[in-house]
Amino acid sequence: MDVPEPFRAYAHRASAGIDDRSERRAAAEEIVDHLMEAFADERAKGASEADAVAAALGRMGGAEDVQRPIEEAHTPRFRPAVVVGFVGLGLLVLFAIWLVFYLTFLGL
Repeated sequence: MDVPEPFRAYAHRASAGIDDRSERRAAAEEIVDHLMEAFADERAKGASEADAVAAALGRMGGAEDVQRPIEEAHTPRFRPAVVVGFVGLGLLVLFAIWLVFYLTFLGL
């Protein structure tokens, strides 16, 4: 079955704060999966398609309410820029140690 457009819009709003494109896509797919499960449950109970869409969205709550937990679950603890910064700082410290050693013991 095709995904109803309100589900896609909801997932887009709820995952909009995730910087990484692949993580944002994964989060949106996860949200749509949950919405589709709720939709199927409502349809199985005899709800019309429009009522099932509304009920599924109602179960999830507002996109703003879902956004923060989704962002936390799909945001890496260490962003690539932070890792590069730490590596660069480590190399700078090693260079400083080498320079002190060179100037102290090999003299210039």
